[in-house]
Amino acid sequence: MDTLLSHLQPGEIGQVVAFRIGASPLRRRLLALGLLPGTVIEVKSRAPLGDPIEVRVRQTSLALCRHEAAALAIHRMAEAQ
Repeated sequence: MDTLLSHLQPGEIGQVVAFRIGASPLRRRLLALGLLPGTVIEVKSRAPLGDPIEVRVRQTSLALCRHEAAALAIHRMAEAQ
């Protein structure tokens, strides 16, 4: 089931399917951070008001603003163990 990264809850794992934005500085930034199609992402935590979102990509933790996370279409895979 495809959703947005911003909709995943802590402990959920997904795979990047596509970008919801065209060529833009935000897309280039996400690509530079390693968020390529096919990349597996685990949502680690959210700030109390939901922004930012901490995600784990490979062996790196990233903090993404909610609008940045909403730019990524994700295939929900599973809950983390």
